[in-house]
Amino acid sequence: MLNRHFQESAHVETNMLAFFVRALIIFAAVTAGCGVGLSQTPTGELERPVARLTDHAGRTVTIRYVDVLTQLALQPGTKIDPPQKDDFEQGLQTVLNQRILETPALEEAAVFGSLPSAQDIDKKLNAAAAYFPSVADLESRIKIAGFLSVKDENFRHVMTKRLIIEWYVDNHFSRCARPTQEIEERYYHEVFKPEFRRRQPGLLIPTLDEVRRQISDTITKERISDEVEKYLMRARQRVQIEILDGELDNREPA
Repeated sequence: MLNRHFQESAHVETNMLAFFVRALIIFAAVTAGCGVGLSQTPTGELERPVARLTDHAGRTVTIRYVDVLTQLALQPGTKIDPPQKDDFEQGLQTVLNQRILETPALEEAAVFGSLPSAQDIDKKLNAAAAYFPSVADLESRIKIAGFLSVKDENFRHVMTKRLIIEWYVDNHFSRCARPTQEIEERYYHEVFKPEFRRRQPGLLIPTLDEVRRQISDTITKERISDEVEKYLMRARQRVQIEILDGELDNREPA
């Protein structure tokens, strides 16, 4: 992990892992996309099943076209009218990962009463909108997925569940993720300094104390992402995933 390049840019939810593994944890921005003038997708197409997930307890969840389209709409720079095949497949994998995490996250939130407040949801929406040129740009994209606006209760419900998943991940995977001072120092010398020299030659390199918090946060996020990825890999071995979209099901293996 210490050999990874130090990243300064954030990424939107997809990747949420990349996103959701890595994307679950944080929404990160890529290049901003322009959604003005896009048309709304017919309701029948939005409700089309594309995959089915059955867990070890026999509970089945159907993934619909709208679920994947909503995921892609929250990713700046991703074409969604219509989406590219590769983007759609990656978005579907992200949604499947979200569904795997969703069940235990919602159950735990219900048991402990740790449900997001209206202010929490507003903050989440504002954070997502910040990666777009304007709220109107985000709204033009989510309208393609059938939502009326960012204030649409159905859209707020989607964001609420994602927020609960983020809390679940934070509670269960971040307890031992904070690095020791020794690890921070190694990262500073082995990763941060070489990368800083490469990207900004001639500039004075910040001291460890000046960037310690930044380094600590970076290592912590990487560790959490690694643990979530391991969890999802194990969880996928205990569930059955059926692709219902013929075009996706017949794709050639990567």
